[in-house]
Amino acid sequence: HTRYWRDWSSDVCSSDLARLDGIDAPRALDIARMSLAVPDAGQRFLAARLAIRPGDADSIERVAPLIGDRNPSLRRFVAGTLADLAATADLRPVVIEKAMAALGGKEWRALEQAALLVGHLDHEPAADRLLQLLEGGRDEVAIAASWALRKLEVESTLAPLLDYARTIRGVLTSQGVDARRTRMGFQGQQIHQLFGLTRFKAAEDMLREYVPKAQVDPNARSAALWALGLLHEDEPDCDLAEAFAERLADVGTTPPEFYAVRWMAAVGLGRFRAASQLDTLRQFAERDTMFSPTGITSYWAVERITGEPMPPQPENFERIGGWFLEPP
Repeated sequence: HTRYWRDWSSDVCSSDLARLDGIDAPRALDIARMSLAVPDAGQRFLAARLAIRPGDADSIERVAPLIGDRNPSLRRFVAGTLADLAATADLRPVVIEKAMAALGGKEWRALEQAALLVGHLDHEPAADRLLQLLEGGRDEVAIAASWALRKLEVESTLAPLLDYARTIRGVLTSQGVDARRTRMGFQGQQIHQLFGLTRFKAAEDMLREYVPKAQVDPNARSAALWALGLLHEDEPDCDLAEAFAERLADVGTTPPEFYAVRWMAAVGLGRFRAASQLDTLRQFAERDTMFSPTGITSYWAVERITGEPMPPQPENFERIGGWFLEPP
């Protein structure tokens, strides 16, 4: 039987294993456990689904190595399933152990998924290792580590992250080609959000550098404005209000302001409760309408400042014609 599952076509094996599962589930489970390392990705995926189904520590031990599988759908499935199983108190330590083991390795696929997993599980002891993964290696790992650090919100990481955020700023504003620019834009997006969520005032001067218009990564810039909105929440006289209104209103220049930056500028004005900028907010709420994020956030900001309720969410109807039989 073992030779059959190894030598026959993967399509035949997967089909037969699925049928066997409906007839003799224990036998199918045994075969699935033997098939976790077969060459075919579809067969491994089916084997993983069956092998993890008991939902116990033994099944975690068997399937956890596939968190670094070369098939992206399979490794995401394994990481997601481990996250679900960790909701059970008795299984959480086993999942954490496997995630930390993968995080301590060198294989980039496992590192990426393990970083996402420890972030999702809010496992703060992983923070130091995540800091090590911010630079070098694959972009996927560096971005996942940045996301996980945002989720963890560990105070001791804020100072080193500010140093790294300054490095990101230097790369994003540098002239010439730098292969790190796209990756660092996404990292800045996550790190800047963390500074806002934790109200980390030491980062304010660096975040303010992203407010003036510049052809700098819109992910990092928009997140900087979002964070500044939180740092100055409920400060109607904030000196940033006029600059944020200018970013929201910058639609007629060439090139116009990045859409994401305009969006977060409207959010920031609402966070400040900047009554001095109500005219601009009303103008762009009406201009951009409730069909766009900038319009919605401008209306939201007006409501937050004045208490005036937002318009109801509009219904978008689209007529599709061309049918052989249509009403007149």
